[in-house]
Amino acid sequence: MAELSHGKEICQVTVPQALWCFLHSDSFDDCLRLCLSIRWDADTLAAIALPIAEAYYGITYAEEDKVMSYLPEDLQRICAAFRMVKKKRRPDKAR
Repeated sequence: MAELSHGKEICQVTVPQALWCFLHSDSFDDCLRLCLSIRWDADTLAAIALPIAEAYYGITYAEEDKVMSYLPEDLQRICAAFRMVKKKRRPDKAR
């Protein structure tokens, strides 16, 4: 799929590729690996595909904490504030 898209960073290509990554994945991590394996505009692919994968597969708190550990402190504070605004959080077993 990478050969078909190099140099064509437009939504008509990116969105179908992101959906392809999700549809061919078996887990959240697998979806991320597929986004990275395409080797182009991976941040945009991941920004589209991973929220879908998270909603479908869920992620554990441990995975969420690991990702948060990579963010600078100012972004961690923003994410923490956003989480506080959420009215309902899925139970641990559902993630």
